[in-house]
Formats: sequence, structure tokens, C-alpha cells
Amino acid sequence: MQSPLAETPETNFSRDRPADVFMHLWSVPNTAEVTHEISWELELIASHTANSNHLDPACPACHRLRSRLQSMAQAVVRRLTPIVMGSIVFDVYSDFASIICSPTAGPCVTVSIYIHDRNDNGSTLNGSSGAVARIKEALKNLGVRER
Repeated sequence: MQSPLAETPETNFSRDRPADVFMHLWSVPNTAEVTHEISWELELIASHTANSNHLDPACPACHRLRSRLQSMAQAVVRRLTPIVMGSIVFDVYSDFASIICSPTAGPCVTVSIYIHDRNDNGSTLNGSSGAVARIKEALKNLGVRER
């Protein structure tokens, strides 16, 4: 049985090995210049191997997994951007340094979705809390679990 993540039609995921994908959310501290902005980072994290000694930034499977996570994040943001209007801005971040060795997760690949509410509109449906809830729900529909 394939993961629902691999069956989603809007992305072309590699089928090397089903990878469990997790999400983790935290608030991002504001800078001194931008006191009215609320920002969140929602990190997608996965590994294609259970080998705790695997950490190879040149690994092709790691790069395919990073592309897969990035495609997921971009698909969700593209789908939600027209719905979550107003002061909310999304950024998807991933680079070669996203292949890391985490003390808790071991060797893994990460991609981050940054959610910025420029007007501190967190209490409304279109504020940052509403945007975060919608992104998390869309990711859960793709098979991503909370960590």
C-alpha cells in the first residue's frame, strides 16, 4: 500500500522508499525594526534511511527527498495563497544545507515554510493563526504528521 503522499496528483514524488514526513511549528522572534509582525516557521522533516551514520550532502536520494518536500510545501502554499489574503506572506526555504543530522531525528532533510503576518492580524480568520491551521490541515491531507 502506498502512502497517500505518493499518490497526490499535484506533485511528482520519487518512489524510492516511502518516507515518513513530519512537521514541526514554532514562532520566529521579531526583529527590533518590525514589532507589529508575527512570523512562524513550519518545518517539514524526513529521512530516506534508518542508517544513523548516513550524512552525505551529495546523496542523490537526499536530494530527491529535498525536492519532494519542497514540491509539497510549494503546492500547499500555491493552493492557499488565494484563500489567505491580506497581510499574510509565505516563503518556502530549502537549500543544500537542508540535508542535516539532527540530534533527535538523525540524518534528515528539511524544508521550511515561513508564514509572515505583516499586520499582526493573528486573531482573524485571515491572520497568521488561520494561515498556519490551513497549511497544517493541507499537509495532514498529504500524509504529513505532527512531531
